[in-house]
Amino acid sequence: MIPYLLKKLSFIWLVLLYAGCQYETSSVTIAPIFSDHMVLQQQMEVPIWGNGTPGTRLAIEASWGASARVEVNAEGAWKTLLQTPAYGGPYEVNIRSEQHQIVLQDIMIGEVWLTSGQSNMEWKIQDPIDNQADEIATANYPNVRMFSVPRNLGGSAIHSASWKVTTPENVKQFSAVAYFLQEN
Repeated sequence: MIPYLLKKLSFIWLVLLYAGCQYETSSVTIAPIFSDHMVLQQQMEVPIWGNGTPGTRLAIEASWGASARVEVNAEGAWKTLLQTPAYGGPYEVNIRSEQHQIVLQDIMIGEVWLTSGQSNMEWKIQDPIDNQADEIATANYPNVRMFSVPRNLGGSAIHSASWKVTTPENVKQFSAVAYFLQEN
């Protein structure tokens, strides 16, 4: 009887030890539109949002001097506004909680153009265009960036999308119509 009780108590002790070592860590994420190389609209309060563990307090600090504080709400969402300066960059944005830190780098402040449409906006630089080889070879505009929202009704592909700097390699996937707006 005693060996059985010792075995049972040892098992209970191990379970309690394991449970005592477990603790909840706070997680923080940002919406996929916010990534390295992004462009934020100049001279306005831009919204920044994401998700996290309810009650988690966040400090958002931008290298241009703006900052904000926010707490993740009961539904696990957070949103705040961050004042942007006149055009310039590159800058960084640091989003911190006690347990996590997200640093967004190479951020430009300027004009953000939204383009949308059907097949005309989906026409990429790599598709046949006039002077295609020259356009691709000379696509070196580090201050011009593009974020393409993937066509995906399930919504999962957005998590692998990110802002792209204009380089000969990246420009091939850019919308040709949106890209040539910057030359006017």
